[in-house]
Amino acid sequence: MADYRKVFGRIVTDAEGAVGGVSVNVYQPGTTTAITLKANKAGTEAKANPFDTDANGIWAFFTDTDALSGVDYEVDIVFSKSGLDFSNMNVMYENVTVPGGF
Repeated sequence: MADYRKVFGRIVTDAEGAVGGVSVNVYQPGTTTAITLKANKAGTEAKANPFDTDANGIWAFFTDTDALSGVDYEVDIVFSKSGLDFSNMNVMYENVTVPGGF
């Protein structure tokens, strides 16, 4: 049985404040293989991958921890938006452990 757990955050920069419209990609660690995302805990509502942050810079998704057991319950989250440099942030979001996945 699937066990969907929520991962979320907010993008705020010193210069811009909250940043909406940032592209969020979620991958298997160390790859560009997209993870299947859901929009709700029940796992009944699909969510695009990639997706964009909302106007307040908030991003969130659910993923099935059972499907991540082969990769130590980790994902890579990659952020991008034209005109902004997320290289340091992207390093910080490598190998993010999904809550409840252990």
